[in-house]
Amino acid sequence: MGAIRRHGQTLPVVFLSAFGDRATMVQATEMGAVDFLTKAFRADSLLGLIQRIIPRQSGG
Repeated sequence: MGAIRRHGQTLPVVFLSAFGDRATMVQATEMGAVDFLTKAFRADSLLGLIQRIIPRQSGG
């Protein structure tokens, strides 16, 4: 995420991890992740997350 931000990108970042421990989630959020998913996530969870992020990014 740091590399994305250093290049001036404002893309929403979703952190994906095999480990759902609290420390990893907190670190991802502190680094700028808008949300996170743990493996193995369900497709409908990813779709719902994208649907929440897109309106936020487009101002809607």
